[in-house]
Amino acid sequence: MITTQTAESLSAMSQRAFKIVDGLGAQRVAALMLDTGSNL
Repeated sequence: MITTQTAESLSAMSQRAFKIVDGLGAQRVAALMLDTGSNL
């Protein structure tokens, strides 16, 4: 189960991540996400 608090913190994290995406460029972040996904 996901609590409201967890959902809110995930939302805050994703918003922060999107700001980083804007800074780095989507292509670089997409590569990073693919790399992270393959490691999981």
